[in-house]
Amino acid sequence: MVLWLDNASTYKPLLDFYESCPYEVVRLPKNHGHTAPWTFLADVFATGPYVVTDPDLDLSEVPAWSHRKGLICSVLPRLCSLPHSIR
Repeated sequence: MVLWLDNASTYKPLLDFYESCPYEVVRLPKNHGHTAPWTFLADVFATGPYVVTDPDLDLSEVPAWSHRKGLICSVLPRLCSLPHSIR
């Protein structure tokens, strides 16, 4: 499942993207800051593992392998083996 949580964006190209985005977009009427995902999507997170990211981060210096599906798939089994750890 991919879900976009928009924190009251006003950037026109992003808003245009949402119109054709193949994923569910939840648009908040005001900016609730960095805690918005946990405040508004707690029920979604309760269903299993999830990844939260900020799409306007500059990842140009980050190796390509680290922000692709491969990283998540390689880390997830280890996280699941530690069910009581705080992540």
